[in-house]
Amino acid sequence: MAKSWLFDLVHYPHDPAPAAYDPRKAVEVFDDHLKVWEQADRLGFEGLWLGEHHFTAYNMTPSPNVMLAAVSQRTKRMRSASW
Repeated sequence: MAKSWLFDLVHYPHDPAPAAYDPRKAVEVFDDHLKVWEQADRLGFEGLWLGEHHFTAYNMTPSPNVMLAAVSQRTKRMRSASW
């Protein structure tokens, strides 16, 4: 049986210019991703991989371990890893 994992970069989908960064929009992005991961756990996904990227809006998880700790508090069976 195939095991399905998610891979997520948690990118900032708005204007990537540093001056245009809006922390309120970033909070919405994090909340949305956490909800998706919770749903993936309920749907039976095996795990979640998070990418790591620094200093750009391309990826908002410069320390995936912190985000994965938050995920582990909201999921019951899904495994997690960083890449």
